[in-house]
Amino acid sequence: MEYEEKFKEIKARWEKAQKRADTFIQTWEECYEFTQPNRPSFYTEVEGERRDHRIYDSSPVTYTQEFANKMQSGLAPSGSRWATFTGGSALDDDQRRRIQPELDQITATVFDAINESNFADSLNEVLMELSLGTSGLLVNDPGRGRPINHIAVPLPALRIDNGWDGKVDTVFRTQMMRPDDLQLCWGKNA
Repeated sequence: MEYEEKFKEIKARWEKAQKRADTFIQTWEECYEFTQPNRPSFYTEVEGERRDHRIYDSSPVTYTQEFANKMQSGLAPSGSRWATFTGGSALDDDQRRRIQPELDQITATVFDAINESNFADSLNEVLMELSLGTSGLLVNDPGRGRPINHIAVPLPALRIDNGWDGKVDTVFRTQMMRPDDLQLCWGKNA
């Protein structure tokens, strides 16, 4: 019974998020058609279907790509360490100096993992989505010895629910998957 109650609660929250998204879907779809015609649609589509038949000027497509590229080069350039771990304000200067070498090593390890992964490619897709308002990045740890896998979650697959304070507290991702792949993705209890 406990699982059924939790399922009902999650389903109700998803339906609330879906209802809120429904009011924007037509606008988002038009934005996609003119700025990112090759990205997934909010509506059912046939694989390989052309979605650029309404584009008579490539400026929106070009500027969307430029936006994503400039954001990426400004925020998180590929192959670089674009952030550093440092001691916070709860520490005094002496404590910060003592732990900084360790934090520098942690920074190096984290960025080695990021730069060995597909983060840069996925971030560019995320930033393309961000040009329309919001986006998501799924970070999967595929297991020991293998690089982290980042997946850009397109806006059509994203549903967001706000908490009592109006801030995002739950993000839903819809995904089509063959039944055979469920166990590969989620384990034997899927």
